[in-house]
Amino acid sequence: MKYTTIILLCLVLAYLLRTVLVIVFTPARNVHDLLTKYPDAEQTSVFLPSFPISILYFCREPRQICTKIEEMRKLGWTYLRSSRVRDGRLTLCGVTLHFIRTNDFKTRHAA
Repeated sequence: MKYTTIILLCLVLAYLLRTVLVIVFTPARNVHDLLTKYPDAEQTSVFLPSFPISILYFCREPRQICTKIEEMRKLGWTYLRSSRVRDGRLTLCGVTLHFIRTNDFKTRHAA
């Protein structure tokens, strides 16, 4: 009975580990594949400043990021990744969103 429980727990842990690894590494693989497919594509970054942490901070910032990503998508930019910006003195903190635009969008919307 104990061996069956241990084997079952090991299988569950292996499944959970696999699921977590897929969630963590899939976005990075997608960015790498996109940059490999379009090596000379136009790239840009957008800085969104963060405000001091408050109760509304956790509600406001994700909405602001999603709004900016949607706005850039309408302009033909594809979201790649984001990076947190913070210097030690807290004079500059926020999120930098990185985007890529391929020639496909330009040719489709040139007419």
